[in-house]
Amino acid sequence: MLAPINRLTSREDFQRVTKSKIRSHTKTLTGYLLTSPELVEPKVGFIVAGNVGSSVNRHRVARQLRHASRDSIHILPKSSLVVVRANKREQDASVEIPELFTSLSKKVSA
Repeated sequence: MLAPINRLTSREDFQRVTKSKIRSHTKTLTGYLLTSPELVEPKVGFIVAGNVGSSVNRHRVARQLRHASRDSIHILPKSSLVVVRANKREQDASVEIPELFTSLSKKVSA
């Protein structure tokens, strides 16, 4: 599970981050990143689209993404807010999290 300090929960934060110009895509995921200098740890939130499946499937995907993010959160800059959007039904989209986080981090440092 993702630590409470690393969870993005505010609706306003989700809106700000998804309007960010720093974006990256994988086969089934889209990531948005916004830097915020007052943060000491990265925060990650998830949006799972309805076309991923039923409520049970969407919640399973969200849990898998949270678990994968916990293992890969060290890739992100410390001052980042990240939203991960699952767009398509896929067996295991969580394997794409490290790739997505690496791509977002490169765009911040570029």
